[in-house]
Amino acid sequence: MTTDDWVSASDIAAYEYCARVYWLERVQCVGRAEEPADRLVTGELHHGAHGRAVVAQRWLVRVAIALLVVAAGLVWARGRG
Repeated sequence: MTTDDWVSASDIAAYEYCARVYWLERVQCVGRAEEPADRLVTGELHHGAHGRAVVAQRWLVRVAIALLVVAAGLVWARGRG
């Protein structure tokens, strides 16, 4: 186990403050802007992109479920016929 595997108190505080910011910085390696106004704009852009990705993922899950239902119906119909 290395020190890279540890979670510090400041990491917990950063996650508690905003889990998305923590994820963007630590997982996606998106750096912070230096100026507060730039941080706001950058944060809004990243939050918007993340929100769109979540919506797309939910849509794909619904499509996958629909395709599974269709496939199950076809298997069932073929077994009867």
